[in-house]
Amino acid sequence: STLAMMAGKIGYLWWSTYGDDFNMTKRILFGMPVDVSLLAPEIIEELERIGAELEERAETGECVMYSPYAGRWFGTYDWRTCSDLTDLSDLALLEGLGLIHLWEGVCSSHARAMKSTGERPGVVRGHIPRFE
Repeated sequence: STLAMMAGKIGYLWWSTYGDDFNMTKRILFGMPVDVSLLAPEIIEELERIGAELEERAETGECVMYSPYAGRWFGTYDWRTCSDLTDLSDLALLEGLGLIHLWEGVCSSHARAMKSTGERPGVVRGHIPRFE
């Protein structure tokens, strides 16, 4: 359920507000002030299901991208490609917390905070490529 909560808009806003917007540290990853055990069982199950599907997509390379830098490939996850799932996890989390009325504000804040400059040259999506 942690992956499902952190991969979406709410997780991005948490990370960009309380982290350095570059590295995902354990403090940020596990520090979101949500006690999952207090959520309804069906919300927890939904978050776990979404988290498992996100893991599966990551393993297939669907949401992974690599950028060339200094003769090496640097990988990252681009969860925007999985917004069909991450939006569901955000909605489930908000519903579970009784905060569903904040969804429009979450979307608006995310749109303002998200990088809008596009990808750097040479980005490759999927599995790590070889340098030629």
